[in-house]
Amino acid sequence: SKEDANYDLFLNKYFNDEGYCDVWRIPHLLIDVYQGNFEFHSKTLDSDEFLSVFPHFLVRFYNYCLSEYKPFLFDEHKLGDVQHTVLEIKTKQHLMNIAMDSFCRVLENLKLYK
Repeated sequence: SKEDANYDLFLNKYFNDEGYCDVWRIPHLLIDVYQGNFEFHSKTLDSDEFLSVFPHFLVRFYNYCLSEYKPFLFDEHKLGDVQHTVLEIKTKQHLMNIAMDSFCRVLENLKLYK
């Protein structure tokens, strides 16, 4: 919301809990949408505005997560055993694929909601 005031208004409109934006409601929504459990969020998901804006928010959130999550970076100065290095890179690749697949599934399930 610091980068885009429109998101601040949007988040407060759909995730406001007693006068403040409860950001913990967002991961709950994401987990449920990922699993296809829409029943707890039908009031929010029935809003055309929400369904049109939230995917854009998710893409910006995804980009932010990738730019800030440093454990996926590899420190070449710690290069030791090549086999260990390859295993570490493949592990990071697997975790990255899980994150990407999760975001894709949430976006796909949001599209399928209506």
